[in-house]
Amino acid sequence: MTIRLAALLLLAWAATPPTAGAGGWERVSPGGDTVCGTGAPFSFFVRKAGRSDLLVFFQGGGACWSSQTCDLAGSPTWDPTVDPSDLAENQQGILDLANPANPFRDYSVVFVPYCTGDVHLGARRERYVGIDEADAVRITEIEHRGRANAMAALRWAFEARPKVRRAFVTGESAGGVASAHYAGVVAEHYPGARVAQLADSSGAFRARAVPDLMDTWGASAGLRELPGFDGRDLDFEALYLASASRSPQVSWAQVNRADDGVQAFFVSLVGRSDPTRALLAEAQAVLRGGLASFRTYLAPGTAHTILSTPAFYSEVVEGVRLRDWVAALASGSPADDVRCPECAR
Repeated sequence: MTIRLAALLLLAWAATPPTAGAGGWERVSPGGDTVCGTGAPFSFFVRKAGRSDLLVFFQGGGACWSSQTCDLAGSPTWDPTVDPSDLAENQQGILDLANPANPFRDYSVVFVPYCTGDVHLGARRERYVGIDEADAVRITEIEHRGRANAMAALRWAFEARPKVRRAFVTGESAGGVASAHYAGVVAEHYPGARVAQLADSSGAFRARAVPDLMDTWGASAGLRELPGFDGRDLDFEALYLASASRSPQVSWAQVNRADDGVQAFFVSLVGRSDPTRALLAEAQAVLRGGLASFRTYLAPGTAHTILSTPAFYSEVVEGVRLRDWVAALASGSPADDVRCPECAR
């Protein structure tokens, strides 16, 4: 897992004005209460298209919740910057809008980078205290402001596209977690649109520590104010169930690899050593019990994330190409669960 720490490069790059890039991508710097975890500016990327269809993509990039995991001088497990490597025009797979096989090539697109370590949901500044190698106290302050950043990107979309016919809300890893919440936000804003959600490589983040992490990031207070969260443990599955209670028209889905090593690594950091496929089965049983439209695509392998890679077009499980399965979700066509035969628990 690569952690990008190019803060000096970021400062020079972020000072430049918004620009349009190849393929019509444009960088938007919203200002206001948006910020990355270290206090650096936040930006997001958009591609405007003529059709009334919208794709919202939440980037992944780890998470942090302690001095050990947040301190950039230690062993950080999160990406703290929005830098040139985040430019959506450099992405592949679902974000390769020049590919004629891409079912979203004619959509307007909002690409939401991730630089806050809080699965795009945080709403506080947190102070972490640690001890360095010289036994000196080290203070790390992180701006967990993922919610403000995400909502700034969505507000741009709502203004730029007052009406949409279809909206597809997706994301990878931490961004996949966030997609379950923000799909409901999108659906509430566009009550007449067909809204579909798909989380990539985030279905196995299931541990007793998750509600505590949500508290640490300041995510819990804001979510508890919304209908659907009353009486629920604030784990990642609750994001789906609460959103569905408010927006029953949304379809819900996940794509995962059965032995995803990154998901297993993060869960191990908070005390669970179960195999990824066992965690997936446990979490998805909860979702199947509460979401009639919930669908899953389980591919073999240990790699993390699929949608923004060439595998989006080449992955085939049980004769079903992932690209075609996702296109069916977006269009509202029937899509069955797909599971690799060798992935049986």
